[in-house]
Order: sequence, then C-alpha cells, then structure tokens
Amino acid sequence: MKVKRNNKKRNNNNSKSHTFKTQFTEKRLSSRGGMALIKRFWDKLNGENALEQGISVEKSPNATYSISRVLTILIMGIASGAKHISHLYQLSLDEALISLWNWAKFPVESTITRTLALFGYRHCYELTTVHQCLRQKVWRNKYGFRSITFDLDSSPKTVYGNQEGVGKGYNPEHPGKKSYHPLFCFVSETLELFHGWLRDGTAHTANG
Repeated sequence: MKVKRNNKKRNNNNSKSHTFKTQFTEKRLSSRGGMALIKRFWDKLNGENALEQGISVEKSPNATYSISRVLTILIMGIASGAKHISHLYQLSLDEALISLWNWAKFPVESTITRTLALFGYRHCYELTTVHQCLRQKVWRNKYGFRSITFDLDSSPKTVYGNQEGVGKGYNPEHPGKKSYHPLFCFVSETLELFHGWLRDGTAHTANG
C-alpha cells in the first residue's frame, strides 16, 4: 500500500494540515497468508503423493485433475475456512494462493462433486489409512508417545430437509428438529480430531 501526503495551509492561520491519500499498488494480495505455512507442512509430509499412492479411485485417462489434486484442493479449502464445496470458488480468485500452490487450473464445483461421487466404502477406508500414515509421520518426528488418551464427545447437528440418515432424537438446542448425531474422538495430548462417526439423529449419546 502506498501513502501520499499533501500539505495544505489553513485559511485562518499559518499552521499546516496534512491529508493522506491511500492506494493499493500490489495486485497479488491475499488474506490467506497462513496458507504458506500449511503449504510448507503439506510438502514436508509429501501429502499429495501419499493421496495419489493410497487412493485407488479410477478416473478417466484424459481427466484434467487427478484424485490427489482434487482432494488436496478440498483439504486446503477446509483449512482456509471453507464450509461448503461452493466456497472453494473463492480460492480460485486468490491469485497469490494459486501461485503459491502452483495450480495452473482450478476445478469447478461440478468436477469436485463428481470426483467425490466416485468414492465408495473401500476408498473412504483408504483415505482413513492415508490419514493415519501422515499422522504417524508427525507423531514420530515430534512426539514420543507411549500412550495417548481419547476423549469421546457427541454433538447434534440440526438439518433442514430430508437428507439420508437424519432423524429426531436428542437435540437440546432445537428440540423436535431433525438432526445428525455425530460422535467425535479427540486426542487429549494434542487436541486433534482422531476420528469421527456420522450417526443418524436417533442415535443415543453413548451408542458407538
């Protein structure tokens, strides 16, 4: 940002008043500067290659985007605050971020949803396995755990519609409303989410 100062004399005395004019001169500015650190961490883990080797989803030979690239973009979108797949469009407008990640092209929303539609139970299990391998890399290099403590907690998530798996059950914030009732498992020592189970809304709090 460039700041220019103009000096003007007041009419009633000889003192000067200063007015400042501000203008932005840089073109590639980003509000996601922290993504540079995540990029460095992801590269150190060799995360995209781990996804490429660990996920067996088959795409068309002439597909523009690999499974690993779509998943990496999805993961980075979540890390930057995206709450929905449609929010990933904001990343495509961030020239600094696109340049940082060296993404020559950015998939449209329909490409991402079609890619996720290719996933079956086996592929979800493979993704979990990749996640565990990456976690072990971090733990092996940073921590020396001999044991860890799991904290389990459930939290109803109210939905509005007839999505698969919703039901009426324990929902203190919106009694009588349909919801999911996911169960979360956190690692007490690192405060990270270890695993999660998406349960229907009728599931009891203590029912795994």
